[in-house]
Amino acid sequence: MILVTPEDGTTGTPSIPDELDTSLGKRLLELIQRMFEEAYIPDVWRTAEVVPILKKDSHTYTDMNIYRTMRLIPSIMKLLCAMLTNRIQRRLEERKFFAPEQAGFRSREECMSHALTLIEVAQRRFISDQQPAYVCFIDFQKALDPVPHEALFLKMQRAGVSGKCLAFFRALYADSWMRIQLGDCSRTPSIRIHRGLRRGDPTSPLLFKIFINDLLNICRQYGLEVPWIDCGDAR
Repeated sequence: MILVTPEDGTTGTPSIPDELDTSLGKRLLELIQRMFEEAYIPDVWRTAEVVPILKKDSHTYTDMNIYRTMRLIPSIMKLLCAMLTNRIQRRLEERKFFAPEQAGFRSREECMSHALTLIEVAQRRFISDQQPAYVCFIDFQKALDPVPHEALFLKMQRAGVSGKCLAFFRALYADSWMRIQLGDCSRTPSIRIHRGLRRGDPTSPLLFKIFINDLLNICRQYGLEVPWIDCGDAR
């Protein structure tokens, strides 16, 4: 890990003089390595601060649907999670693990091409076959919240995520807490999290894709698939 600082001796990292960055970087690297090698999560980082942000003006502030939540995660934790995300994503893509119907959060994939494919299917069935096209839409609102942890770990293991990597995620979710920061800067008592993925965590989109991937594979086994979806796969 390299901490980039100005060459003129001014302060680089906020509130940390640049002459300390080299030794600090080594200590941070040692901490990151220990966290991964030993599945070690510092206790102070097990509790996340959640800040509710009002999405729109409303007179009913007790309605939780008008808020979106921002979860404050320590930068070191986010850095390690981002590194693991890139590593796992790359290996799963090399193995063509993900169903081709999955376009979200994937490089060289886009939702627009899937939407155009859907339009093409509907038009061809109507013009050529005079048949209706049936589409099932799933509302993934708050999709990260209900994911059960043990089921997620089982699917990760089936996907090939094992060893120290899986042990780290088990430790990350084993004793996870959150507390809500209120408008007057006070905080609620800590609440233990028993299910759901961590919002604001770089790994959460990847873990969610792993969790739902077998659903798409089962649909394919029963002939429910998007025609021509594989045609643009140049990988």
